[in-house]
Amino acid sequence: MAEGIACLRASCQRQTALGSWPALYASVKASAGQLHQPNVQHVKMLISGSIGLADITASWTWAGVTVGEACQKLENAVGTRNRVAHGVNPRPLIQTDYATGLQVFFQQLASHTDAGIRAFLMNILGIASPWPP
Repeated sequence: MAEGIACLRASCQRQTALGSWPALYASVKASAGQLHQPNVQHVKMLISGSIGLADITASWTWAGVTVGEACQKLENAVGTRNRVAHGVNPRPLIQTDYATGLQVFFQQLASHTDAGIRAFLMNILGIASPWPP
């Protein structure tokens, strides 16, 4: 991770499209503050604003799951989280299968987000993989 940040920092000093490092850092910090509710739009804004990858959701596809399905599942999970966290009445009943399935889903989502960011950085910066797959 530190290697990836160092590459990004060096890139910001070279490429004006990403702006200066202090400005980029402030923007990313503000976007990260929105992740208390990590819906699709907030994730897209964070990734786009921090490294310039316009649509990270394009990498959110794997066997049996389309981009649209992955986005909808994330939105549904955030909605369920909000209903639980904010105490709607009656509270949603969370089945074990649903919770277990979410764990697998978030592992896949993280893995494909990582791969999409890695591929983007390798392409835009012309570097070898900034971290191991």
